[in-house]
Amino acid sequence: MYKAAAYYARMAWHFGRFVLTPPIADPEGAVRANLLRREENFLGLVRRGVFENPRSPYSHLFRHAGCTHGDLSRLVRSDGLEGTLARLREAGVYLTHAELKGGPVRRGGLEIPNDAAATGNPAAGAGIETVSSGSRSGGTATSSSNEYRRHRECYEVLARKELAREGTACAFLRPFLPHPGALIGMAGWAAAGVPAERWFATGKVQSGNSRAYVAATRFLVAEARLAGRRIPFPTFLAPDDFLTPARWIADNKSQGRTTFLRAGVSAAARVCAAAIDAGLDVSGTSILAGGEALSPARQRVFDAAGATAHGRYAISEIGTVGIGCRQMKGNSVHLFGDAVAVIGHRRPAPYVGAEVNSLLFTSVHPDASRILINAEMEDAAIVAPATCECAFSRLGFNTVLRDIYSFGKLSGHGITLAGDVLLGILEEQLPARFGGRPGDYQLVETEGASQLELRLRISPRTKPSNPDEVRLFFLEQVRRVYGGELSARTWETTRSIQTEIAEPHATRTGKVHALHLTAFGGKE
Repeated sequence: MYKAAAYYARMAWHFGRFVLTPPIADPEGAVRANLLRREENFLGLVRRGVFENPRSPYSHLFRHAGCTHGDLSRLVRSDGLEGTLARLREAGVYLTHAELKGGPVRRGGLEIPNDAAATGNPAAGAGIETVSSGSRSGGTATSSSNEYRRHRECYEVLARKELAREGTACAFLRPFLPHPGALIGMAGWAAAGVPAERWFATGKVQSGNSRAYVAATRFLVAEARLAGRRIPFPTFLAPDDFLTPARWIADNKSQGRTTFLRAGVSAAARVCAAAIDAGLDVSGTSILAGGEALSPARQRVFDAAGATAHGRYAISEIGTVGIGCRQMKGNSVHLFGDAVAVIGHRRPAPYVGAEVNSLLFTSVHPDASRILINAEMEDAAIVAPATCECAFSRLGFNTVLRDIYSFGKLSGHGITLAGDVLLGILEEQLPARFGGRPGDYQLVETEGASQLELRLRISPRTKPSNPDEVRLFFLEQVRRVYGGELSARTWETTRSIQTEIAEPHATRTGKVHALHLTAFGGKE
């Protein structure tokens, strides 16, 4: 309780300072300047945060690879940044997802001291902390300075210019605390002079923990409004209620106004499905949708409603990685290369039974919250040159990430839970409570009609007397891991998790994974 109170006290202090910080006057100019200095910025960032920082695990990795800062500078000049990163990966300069979260770093016989905070940028100022919802530990807290957040708001300004018409009604459909993304995003919009008109807040309001989060959310909104930022108080939606925002969008349409909606992919698809079922006209709506894959099944829902969805790819340790343009469809984005570099690395993936092109991320911006070099996030995509002539391409964002999906974790509804943590529940706790053995319980992430859904498969061999009791016990165990409270709350309020009596899926080679990711990597 004390830890949570201290966290929200810090958030209130830093959020108050953030809302008073003026936005960048020329977003396009700021982006162009950083693109021109990209390699120089990278070398300066690594010199200060790695070679002059013995706490960084990368300082040991560079020493192990026999690479000095002078060597690195020569490599960048001869091979370019991405070519250099590929050579560094071969030399062992990288972090796996588990290592990024604080796990031990081992290369051959070398073991490097490490913790989750070791990649923090020592030159970055303090700011609002976001905590990743990954469940391997107590979550990875990342503090972003006001300067870095203001730079990331440049992308939001550019996205609105690219995706929204003049005079469009703007709204957020995002969770309330403990997820601070909506508050930060709306504060940025307000500072840029395009305030959101409504905030439709998803999540369960009536439980004990949720009531405290509701109070903290209202307090921070009031704080921003007292500082002159026009942030709307949240409209808390009832469980499974996506008709309320659909009606608001339809009302705008009837008045000749289109709507620009910032939302999670599944939540946005549920709004469009609710509009279709109720016969509401929400056509012309533009949606900036993030948190999970913008899959073909949900794209069909958006198309049926006459809405257009554009992908937004963000990572808590990095910030906004990229946003899709008008000419893109599906789960693809322009990479914001002034802040992050990306290369691909082929590797076998758990839970999908296939080899994937795992993305490796490297910090480039001087104010980056973390100094990452070839850090793996267990996401895969195709890295390719942009072929469109949109505003992002004209500005210099000429690399795209196509067909992004997660292969080592659940990421539905914008909530991330590490697959290896769920294994303990599925392979140990469920058999101990209800009988059976490892391999008799399987969590399947798959496409529903309008949202990502989870099916808890229970082998008939266990002879379950009450499958719903198994589901409730599973959710109870999920709540006990970090990030699990928000995950379980979201799954319950969207009714996206169900049980079924069926043999678990097996791969082509006969393997049975306790976590089966069918939506973007595996097969039914």
